[in-house]
Amino acid sequence: MNITDIFPDYYEVGFTKKSYGVNGHLRISINDEFQTSFRKAEHCFFLLKGCLVPYFIENLDEDLIKFESCHNPENAKEMVSKTIYLHEDQITERDQISESEYAIFNGFKLVDHQSEQVVGVIAEIVSYPEQEIAMVIQDDNEFMIPLNVHNIKGINQDEQLIFVEIPEGLLDINS
Repeated sequence: MNITDIFPDYYEVGFTKKSYGVNGHLRISINDEFQTSFRKAEHCFFLLKGCLVPYFIENLDEDLIKFESCHNPENAKEMVSKTIYLHEDQITERDQISESEYAIFNGFKLVDHQSEQVVGVIAEIVSYPEQEIAMVIQDDNEFMIPLNVHNIKGINQDEQLIFVEIPEGLLDINS
């Protein structure tokens, strides 16, 4: 089960990498489509003991962050390799992807968010009244994968990757 199934109002926006310096700073990686929202956020959330706990941001500079509650390297090391979440109320830019803008994903590799396996290459985006569908090609197989702001979990423009939460069994139906 994915954490966003338990907390559907929260989005995975990035992760912490490693501690930095002696004052409790951390290196972070934020998914491209959440950069603007994260820069505006006063706090973010971490999953600790089954609960999403807010951490207030003291300072943010590019890929370096300092939380109010992290004062030394030991505090920071406890936060290494953790997923960073934002509440849907904190997301500003991502929800503004219009249907016509999905066409920019043509040629991107579609990656299953949970398994991190490449499903295939998006050959075409087809617009339906309810949603956009990515026509994904892998070898001789063609898959139809729905795209919307809820199942797109990450975009890497530089490597032309789009990370999508694919419903269980969908790839079996499409093959």
